[in-house]
Amino acid sequence: MVVDRRDLASWREGPQTPAGQWPGRRLGLPQTGPDSIARPGRRVAALCIDWAMSYLIAIWLFEGSQFGILAVFAA
Repeated sequence: MVVDRRDLASWREGPQTPAGQWPGRRLGLPQTGPDSIARPGRRVAALCIDWAMSYLIAIWLFEGSQFGILAVFAA
């Protein structure tokens, strides 16, 4: 028995969803637009923006202490 690469699918393609399905459908969320599930790239970008804003606020309020950054990010 020979296993071909096409039999396993590429890890870069990610999980395949059946036709007519999308992330968040079971939760009643739309496929696109407001209230839809964000893709990983957008989530990472949002996390970086949140961290940068927390860093700037911590510099302003706590003189850039690491605990201050964490506290602002958690809030």
